Amino acid sequence: MKKTNKKVKPITFTNNIPGFAESYPIVQSTYVKRDWVEKNAADLHKFKTETLKTCPMHMLKDEVFKSGYIAKCPGIREFLNAGYTVPLPCDIVIETNGDGVSFRATDLAPKNSGHFRVVPHEKESFHDYTQVPLNTLQNVIKIATGWNAVPDERIVFLVLNPFYNDEPRFTTISGIYDPMLDTQINPFLFWHVLNGREIVKAGTPIAQYIPIPREFIPPPLICRTATENDIKKNEAVLNTIHSSMSTSYKDRRRETIKSIYTAQY
Repeated sequence: MKKTNKKVKPITFTNNIPGFAESYPIVQSTYVKRDWVEKNAADLHKFKTETLKTCPMHMLKDEVFKSGYIAKCPGIREFLNAGYTVPLPCDIVIETNGDGVSFRATDLAPKNSGHFRVVPHEKESFHDYTQVPLNTLQNVIKIATGWNAVPDERIVFLVLNPFYNDEPRFTTISGIYDPMLDTQINPFLFWHVLNGREIVKAGTPIAQYIPIPREFIPPPLICRTATENDIKKNEAVLNTIHSSMSTSYKDRRRETIKSIYTAQY
């Protein structure tokens, strides 16, 4: 289980609809289960225990280099564990008619609560000015979840689609969420099913909220052609990535790369 620092002030989310916080709470993203991750780990174990023992020696190096497993991809693994994931708190049904614009929706939220809604963000207010992705409804779907964040002077949130969840029907629109401006958590979705009726089940991840410091100041930018020294360091880093069959991408890589970039070449 991931350790938490009890001395750090927690971030608080509240839901206006009784029972939603208990049945489908916002969770740390590291606890979101993805079945394919377990399968990937099993395939990696099989590769290490079977292929490495039986593969002819003259083919072994090529087999190792062309094998790709998520366990050795730091970018995806770090993203999977970042921030907090907002699940859908109740079933919703989205129906489109093939016109590429409109949709109808209903939900199984308590009647007359008024806090949970699935409504359109009309194309006239946005997508008459900028294109939507291919195979995407012109009207954006707004989900008012009933969730609110207690404003915190320390942070704002980077809002992202919860990628790698085997959910091709929608993509959550990215943005910056500042509870000091609006406490409501209302993800906006690009909808990709243009003609049909789809049920999105309660518990489906619909957004990932990654906290970032409110006062973060981007460093100045330098953009240039690599020098010979840069190239040597970049090649050294690449060598460290492919030189081990370790299943942990974190083993010693950070310390190794730090030493490479502080060394004199």
